[in-house]
Amino acid sequence: MSIRVTNSYIINQNMYDINKNLQILQDYQLKLSTGLDINRPSDDPVGITQALKIKTSINEGEQYQDNITEGNGRIAATIGALTRVEELLLEIQGLTYETISSANASVSRSVISTQLNGLLDELLINANTKYLGRYVFGGHETLNKPYLYSMDGSGNIVNVQRNRLMNGTDEIKGIDDLIYRTTADGIDLAVNLSGSRPFMPTGEGTGDDIFNTIINIRDHVQNMQIDDLKNDVLELNDQFERIVSLTTKMGETQSRLSNIRANNDNTNVTMQANLSEILNVDFAKAITEMQYQQFIFESSLQVGAKIIPMSLLDFI
Repeated sequence: MSIRVTNSYIINQNMYDINKNLQILQDYQLKLSTGLDINRPSDDPVGITQALKIKTSINEGEQYQDNITEGNGRIAATIGALTRVEELLLEIQGLTYETISSANASVSRSVISTQLNGLLDELLINANTKYLGRYVFGGHETLNKPYLYSMDGSGNIVNVQRNRLMNGTDEIKGIDDLIYRTTADGIDLAVNLSGSRPFMPTGEGTGDDIFNTIINIRDHVQNMQIDDLKNDVLELNDQFERIVSLTTKMGETQSRLSNIRANNDNTNVTMQANLSEILNVDFAKAITEMQYQQFIFESSLQVGAKIIPMSLLDFI
Protein backbone atom coordinates (compact mmCIF):
# COMPACT_ATOMS: atom_id res chain seq x y z
CA MET A 1 0.00 0.00 0.00
CA SER A 2 1.48 3.31 -1.08
CA ILE A 3 1.24 6.44 1.00
CA ARG A 4 0.63 9.68 -0.83
CA VAL A 5 2.77 12.56 0.42
CA THR A 6 1.22 15.88 -0.45
CA ASN A 7 3.11 19.00 -1.46
CA SER A 8 1.64 20.79 1.52
CA TYR A 9 3.14 18.23 3.87
CA ILE A 10 6.55 18.50 2.24
CA ILE A 11 6.51 22.29 2.46
CA ASN A 12 5.34 22.29 6.09
CA GLN A 13 7.96 19.74 7.05
CA ASN A 14 10.66 21.79 5.37
CA MET A 15 9.53 24.97 7.14
CA TYR A 16 9.53 23.11 10.44
CA ASP A 17 13.09 21.91 9.82
CA ILE A 18 14.21 25.42 8.84
CA ASN A 19 12.72 26.95 12.00
CA LYS A 20 14.13 24.20 14.17
CA ASN A 21 17.62 24.63 12.70
CA LEU A 22 17.33 28.40 13.06
CA GLN A 23 16.39 28.03 16.73
CA ILE A 24 19.38 25.77 17.37
CA LEU A 25 21.63 28.25 15.55
CA GLN A 26 20.26 31.12 17.64
CA ASP A 27 20.86 29.10 20.81
CA TYR A 28 24.54 28.78 19.90
CA GLN A 29 24.70 32.49 19.10
CA LEU A 30 23.16 33.26 22.50
CA LYS A 31 25.67 31.02 24.27
CA LEU A 32 28.56 32.77 22.56
CA SER A 33 27.19 36.25 23.27
CA THR A 34 26.49 35.57 26.98
CA GLY A 35 29.37 33.19 27.60
CA LEU A 36 26.92 30.87 29.35
CA ASP A 37 26.07 27.31 28.40
CA ILE A 38 22.77 27.54 30.29
CA ASN A 39 20.65 30.63 29.64
CA ARG A 40 17.25 29.17 30.47
CA PRO A 41 16.23 26.41 32.90
CA SER A 42 14.98 24.41 29.93
CA ASP A 43 18.49 24.36 28.47
CA ASP A 44 19.64 21.90 31.15
CA PRO A 45 17.22 21.26 34.05
CA VAL A 46 19.70 19.03 35.89
CA GLY A 47 22.57 21.44 35.36
CA ILE A 48 20.60 24.48 36.52
CA THR A 49 19.58 22.61 39.68
CA GLN A 50 23.20 21.77 40.42
CA ALA A 51 24.23 25.36 39.69
CA LEU A 52 21.65 26.76 42.10
CA LYS A 53 22.85 24.43 44.86
CA ILE A 54 26.46 25.47 44.26
CA LYS A 55 25.51 29.17 44.26
CA THR A 56 23.73 28.67 47.59
CA SER A 57 26.86 27.05 49.01
CA ILE A 58 29.00 29.90 47.68
CA ASN A 59 26.72 32.48 49.30
CA GLU A 60 26.91 30.58 52.59
CA GLY A 61 30.69 30.51 52.28
CA GLU A 62 30.78 34.28 51.79
CA GLN A 63 28.71 34.71 54.95
CA TYR A 64 31.13 32.44 56.81
CA GLN A 65 34.02 34.65 55.68
CA ASP A 66 32.15 37.79 56.80
CA ASN A 67 31.58 36.14 60.19
CA ILE A 68 35.28 35.32 60.44
CA THR A 69 36.24 38.90 59.58
CA GLU A 70 33.91 40.26 62.26
CA GLY A 71 35.06 37.67 64.77
CA ASN A 72 38.73 38.34 64.03
CA GLY A 73 38.22 42.04 64.61
CA ARG A 74 36.51 41.42 67.93
CA ILE A 75 39.23 38.98 69.00
CA ALA A 76 42.01 41.37 67.93
CA ALA A 77 40.43 44.11 70.05
CA THR A 78 40.19 41.68 72.98
CA ILE A 79 43.83 40.61 72.62
CA GLY A 80 44.90 44.25 72.38
CA ALA A 81 43.05 45.12 75.58
CA LEU A 82 44.38 42.08 77.46
CA THR A 83 47.93 42.74 76.31
CA ARG A 84 47.71 46.28 77.66
CA VAL A 85 46.27 44.90 80.91
CA GLU A 86 49.33 42.64 81.19
CA GLU A 87 51.58 45.69 80.82
CA LEU A 88 49.59 47.63 83.42
CA LEU A 89 49.77 44.77 85.91
CA LEU A 90 53.54 44.56 85.46
CA GLU A 91 53.82 48.29 86.12
CA ILE A 92 51.67 47.94 89.24
CA GLN A 93 53.73 44.95 90.31
CA GLY A 94 56.91 47.00 89.92
CA LEU A 95 55.55 49.87 92.02
CA THR A 96 54.43 47.42 94.69
CA TYR A 97 57.86 45.78 94.90
CA GLU A 98 59.43 49.23 94.97
CA THR A 99 57.31 50.16 97.97
CA ILE A 100 58.05 46.89 99.78
CA SER A 101 61.80 47.15 99.20
CA SER A 102 61.83 50.82 100.23
CA ALA A 103 59.80 50.39 103.41
CA ASN A 104 62.50 51.93 105.53
CA ALA A 105 63.55 54.55 102.96
CA SER A 106 62.09 57.91 102.13
CA VAL A 107 59.85 56.62 99.33
CA SER A 108 57.08 59.02 98.33
CA ARG A 109 53.91 57.11 99.15
CA SER A 110 51.69 59.83 97.69
CA VAL A 111 53.54 59.79 94.36
CA ILE A 112 53.24 56.01 94.03
CA SER A 113 49.59 56.12 95.11
CA THR A 114 48.91 58.71 92.42
CA GLN A 115 50.64 56.49 89.85
CA LEU A 116 48.58 53.53 90.98
CA ASN A 117 45.40 55.58 90.62
CA GLY A 118 46.34 56.41 87.05
CA LEU A 119 47.08 52.77 86.25
CA LEU A 120 43.77 51.73 87.81
CA ASP A 121 41.97 54.29 85.63
CA GLU A 122 43.63 52.91 82.51
CA LEU A 123 42.87 49.35 83.55
CA LEU A 124 39.19 50.25 83.83
CA ILE A 125 39.31 51.89 80.40
CA ASN A 126 40.66 48.64 78.93
CA ALA A 127 37.99 46.61 80.74
CA ASN A 128 35.47 48.80 78.91
CA THR A 129 37.22 48.51 75.53
CA LYS A 130 35.04 48.95 72.44
CA TYR A 131 35.20 47.42 68.98
CA LEU A 132 33.09 49.10 66.31
CA GLY A 133 31.20 50.92 69.06
CA ARG A 134 30.46 47.77 71.07
CA TYR A 135 32.01 46.67 74.36
CA VAL A 136 34.19 43.60 73.84
CA PHE A 137 33.82 42.43 77.46
CA GLY A 138 30.09 43.11 77.50
CA GLY A 139 28.89 39.64 76.49
CA HIS A 140 25.51 40.05 74.80
CA GLU A 141 25.08 43.49 76.38
CA THR A 142 27.54 45.10 73.98
CA LEU A 143 25.94 48.55 74.15
CA ASN A 144 26.28 48.88 77.93
CA LYS A 145 29.49 49.40 79.89
CA PRO A 146 30.37 46.07 81.52
CA TYR A 147 32.18 47.73 84.43
CA LEU A 148 30.99 50.64 86.56
CA TYR A 149 32.84 52.40 89.38
CA SER A 150 32.35 54.80 92.26
CA MET A 151 34.76 57.44 93.58
CA ASP A 152 35.45 59.14 96.89
CA GLY A 153 35.55 62.86 97.50
CA SER A 154 39.17 63.02 96.37
CA GLY A 155 38.36 61.50 92.97
CA ASN A 156 39.87 58.11 93.76
CA ILE A 157 38.15 54.96 92.54
CA VAL A 158 37.00 53.06 95.61
CA ASN A 159 34.81 50.38 94.07
CA VAL A 160 34.35 48.66 90.69
CA GLN A 161 31.31 46.53 89.90
CA ARG A 162 30.03 44.54 86.99
CA ASN A 163 27.05 46.16 85.34
CA ARG A 164 23.89 44.62 86.80
CA LEU A 165 20.38 44.25 85.47
CA MET A 166 18.91 45.98 88.52
CA ASN A 167 20.55 47.61 91.51
CA GLY A 168 20.63 45.39 94.56
CA THR A 169 20.41 42.11 92.65
CA ASP A 170 23.01 39.50 91.79
CA GLU A 171 21.82 39.14 88.20
CA ILE A 172 24.69 40.18 85.98
CA LYS A 173 23.62 42.11 82.93
CA GLY A 174 24.62 39.62 80.24
CA ILE A 175 28.36 40.33 80.36
CA ASP A 176 29.16 36.67 81.00
CA ASP A 177 27.41 35.49 77.82
CA LEU A 178 29.49 34.25 74.90
CA ILE A 179 29.01 35.42 71.32
CA TYR A 180 29.23 32.67 68.71
CA ARG A 181 29.83 33.01 64.99
CA THR A 182 29.27 30.29 62.40
CA THR A 183 32.59 30.09 60.56
CA ALA A 184 32.01 26.99 58.43
CA ASP A 185 29.41 24.28 58.01
CA GLY A 186 28.84 22.93 61.54
CA ILE A 187 31.57 25.05 63.16
CA ASP A 188 30.45 27.69 65.65
CA LEU A 189 33.19 29.50 67.58
CA ALA A 190 33.01 31.89 70.52
CA VAL A 191 34.63 35.17 69.46
CA ASN A 192 34.65 36.82 72.88
CA LEU A 193 35.42 36.13 76.52
CA SER A 194 33.01 36.05 79.39
CA GLY A 195 33.23 39.65 80.60
CA SER A 196 33.90 38.67 84.21
CA ARG A 197 36.54 36.06 83.45
CA PRO A 198 39.58 38.34 82.98
CA PHE A 199 38.86 40.80 85.77
CA MET A 200 36.73 39.23 88.50
CA PRO A 201 35.78 35.61 87.73
CA THR A 202 34.51 34.91 91.27
CA GLY A 203 32.86 38.26 91.83
CA GLU A 204 33.59 41.66 93.33
CA GLY A 205 35.88 41.96 96.33
CA THR A 206 37.35 38.46 96.04
CA GLY A 207 40.94 37.37 95.64
CA ASP A 208 40.38 37.11 91.88
CA ASP A 209 39.06 40.67 91.58
CA ILE A 210 41.83 42.61 89.82
CA PHE A 211 40.27 45.99 90.56
CA ASN A 212 39.89 45.21 94.25
CA THR A 213 43.50 44.03 94.46
CA ILE A 214 44.80 47.24 92.89
CA ILE A 215 42.61 49.41 95.11
CA ASN A 216 44.01 47.52 98.11
CA ILE A 217 47.57 47.97 96.84
CA ARG A 218 47.04 51.70 96.44
CA ASP A 219 45.59 52.05 99.93
CA HIS A 220 48.23 49.81 101.50
CA VAL A 221 50.97 51.83 99.82
CA GLN A 222 49.47 55.03 101.17
CA ASN A 223 49.41 53.56 104.67
CA MET A 224 52.70 51.66 104.29
CA GLN A 225 51.08 48.33 105.21
CA ILE A 226 53.98 46.19 104.02
CA ASP A 227 52.68 42.79 105.16
CA ASP A 228 49.40 43.42 103.37
CA LEU A 229 51.30 44.49 100.24
CA LYS A 230 53.18 41.18 100.25
CA ASN A 231 49.84 39.35 100.15
CA ASP A 232 48.52 41.75 97.52
CA VAL A 233 51.43 41.09 95.18
CA LEU A 234 50.82 37.32 95.39
CA GLU A 235 47.22 37.89 94.29
CA LEU A 236 48.45 40.20 91.54
CA ASN A 237 50.84 37.54 90.25
CA ASP A 238 48.00 35.01 90.00
CA GLN A 239 45.84 37.55 88.21
CA PHE A 240 48.64 38.35 85.78
CA GLU A 241 49.00 34.64 84.93
CA ARG A 242 45.25 34.44 84.35
CA ILE A 243 45.35 37.35 81.91
CA VAL A 244 48.31 35.83 80.05
CA SER A 245 46.44 32.51 79.79
CA LEU A 246 43.34 34.22 78.41
CA THR A 247 45.39 36.22 75.91
CA THR A 248 46.94 32.97 74.71
CA LYS A 249 43.51 31.36 74.46
CA MET A 250 42.21 34.19 72.28
CA GLY A 251 45.34 33.97 70.13
CA GLU A 252 44.65 30.28 69.57
CA THR A 253 41.08 31.08 68.52
CA GLN A 254 42.40 33.73 66.15
CA SER A 255 44.80 31.20 64.64
CA ARG A 256 42.00 28.68 64.23
CA LEU A 257 39.88 31.29 62.46
CA SER A 258 42.74 31.92 60.04
CA ASN A 259 42.93 28.20 59.25
CA ILE A 260 39.17 27.99 58.74
CA ARG A 261 39.31 31.04 56.46
CA ALA A 262 41.99 29.35 54.34
CA ASN A 263 39.89 26.17 54.11
CA ASN A 264 36.84 28.23 53.16
CA ASP A 265 38.86 29.96 50.43
CA ASN A 266 39.94 26.60 49.01
CA THR A 267 36.37 25.33 49.11
CA ASN A 268 35.17 28.48 47.35
CA VAL A 269 37.75 28.04 44.58
CA THR A 270 36.56 24.47 44.03
CA MET A 271 32.88 25.47 43.98
CA GLN A 272 33.55 28.36 41.60
CA ALA A 273 35.34 25.95 39.27
CA ASN A 274 32.42 23.50 39.43
CA LEU A 275 29.95 26.31 38.77
CA SER A 276 32.00 27.52 35.83
CA GLU A 277 32.13 24.01 34.39
CA ILE A 278 28.34 23.80 34.53
CA LEU A 279 27.42 27.31 33.40
CA ASN A 280 30.25 28.69 31.27
CA VAL A 281 30.38 27.89 27.59
CA ASP A 282 33.31 26.12 25.95
CA PHE A 283 33.95 28.74 23.25
CA ALA A 284 36.05 26.56 20.95
CA LYS A 285 33.49 23.78 21.03
CA ALA A 286 30.54 26.16 20.71
CA ILE A 287 32.06 27.97 17.72
CA THR A 288 32.69 24.68 15.93
CA GLU A 289 29.14 23.47 16.64
CA MET A 290 27.66 26.82 15.60
CA GLN A 291 29.53 26.69 12.29
CA TYR A 292 28.23 23.18 11.72
CA GLN A 293 24.70 24.31 12.64
CA GLN A 294 25.08 27.27 10.28
CA PHE A 295 25.84 24.78 7.51
CA ILE A 296 22.77 22.68 8.44
CA PHE A 297 20.56 25.77 8.48
CA GLU A 298 21.79 27.01 5.11
CA SER A 299 21.34 23.52 3.64
CA SER A 300 17.74 23.43 4.82
CA LEU A 301 17.19 26.81 3.18
CA GLN A 302 18.63 25.51 -0.09
CA VAL A 303 16.40 22.45 0.04
CA GLY A 304 13.40 24.66 0.68
CA ALA A 305 14.35 26.93 -2.19
CA LYS A 306 14.14 23.93 -4.52
CA ILE A 307 11.01 22.32 -3.07
CA ILE A 308 8.75 25.36 -3.03
CA PRO A 309 9.18 26.36 -6.76
CA MET A 310 8.62 22.73 -7.82
CA SER A 311 5.43 22.59 -5.81
CA LEU A 312 4.22 25.77 -7.43
CA LEU A 313 4.88 24.30 -10.91
CA ASP A 314 2.91 21.18 -9.99
CA PHE A 315 0.07 23.39 -8.85
CA ILE A 316 0.06 25.28 -12.17
